[in-house]
Amino acid sequence: VGEIMESTECGDIFITAVELTLSLIHRYPELIPTHFHDTVDVLLGWHFEPSQPKSVTECAGRALTVLAPYWVQDLQFTYSLLNDFLDDISTTKDQLTSKADKIEKPPDKKVKEDASSDKPAP
Repeated sequence: VGEIMESTECGDIFITAVELTLSLIHRYPELIPTHFHDTVDVLLGWHFEPSQPKSVTECAGRALTVLAPYWVQDLQFTYSLLNDFLDDISTTKDQLTSKADKIEKPPDKKVKEDASSDKPAP
């Protein structure tokens, strides 16, 4: 099931694979520790992919929430992922700032004064 989740490009198949995975985890919780990292990696990839429909990102988000007890059991992995996420945010911010700095600002246009205002009043 993990291979299907990882290799599919179809959101509906992903959702079905996630539902099956969660059912298996519920029935055989002893299996998740050996597959937890890979499962989370795939779920995060689908969850943060901006082109995915809402149903797919919500499914991935729900699955990540269902896995909460395993996040707590593997805090080193959890902290490592959070650190990677913060690094990604910082890198993205730096890239956006760099692009914004490269955009030329239009020159200030001075308002042309009426030529008649330069003439002395009669």
